[in-house]
Amino acid sequence: MGIIENYYLSNKEMLSNMVSLINPKNTDVVLDVGTGEGNTAMALAEGCKVKKVFAIDMDTERLKKFEEKLEVRKKEGIQFSDIEIKECSYEEMESAFKDIKFDIITCRAALHHFRSPETFLNLAYKLLKDDGKLNIMDPFFTEKTKFLWSSMAKIRESDLQNFYTLEEYLKMLENAKFQVVACLIFRFPREFNEWIKSLPTLDKNIPLRFKEVIKNMAENVKEELLIQEDEKGNLIWFYNCFELLAVKQPPPNQYLKIEKIKFKIENKINVK
Repeated sequence: MGIIENYYLSNKEMLSNMVSLINPKNTDVVLDVGTGEGNTAMALAEGCKVKKVFAIDMDTERLKKFEEKLEVRKKEGIQFSDIEIKECSYEEMESAFKDIKFDIITCRAALHHFRSPETFLNLAYKLLKDDGKLNIMDPFFTEKTKFLWSSMAKIRESDLQNFYTLEEYLKMLENAKFQVVACLIFRFPREFNEWIKSLPTLDKNIPLRFKEVIKNMAENVKEELLIQEDEKGNLIWFYNCFELLAVKQPPPNQYLKIEKIKFKIENKINVK
């Protein structure tokens, strides 16, 4: 397997950056939307960084894994804030939490699964306190590649809706009356052999065809996603991702407004 060095963020690093970016208080009440197996919710609740986390998703199997992982970590002696796990869609947020105003709402690697990201953002605005914070992380693409990659990914993930450009995401936030106060751009690596495991097919030839399609994509797509093979023939590419913090009413001088922060990217793979 190719070991990627120096220019990407691992899951652990992403979660650490998220906590630093949000800077939660132990009085905060959090809503994690599209929680999946609970990595974001647990990162915020671990060590009682916040008062409570509500974690919602529609995938019952992943929520079950979340509960199992949480119990294991509690048995290891790790202390967590109160976490309430709930089967609920983003469209049901307003009715499900009509009596609660949140200090923080997070939505990570989930927006491209939503039929209407605009609906989610408008509901998040309503559910946040006036000084509340919105944290979002998602991959983004250029106009030239978003439809191509969306079409491919939909074969692998039936619930995937669409990928977007970063400019489209920023426009959605602006239309929902959010102000982006920090935006971090980074690359996240994917390896074909792991990516293809989610493909719902028993035909052994399909993964091989997928691999050939990806290897033979147009040069502009290869360049954008850094599609490459290591010395062992493992196919690897890199998603461009953003991590941002947005607010409704930023207090004066509390935040430094940053348009983009880009890591230096070195196209280098060491095989171990």
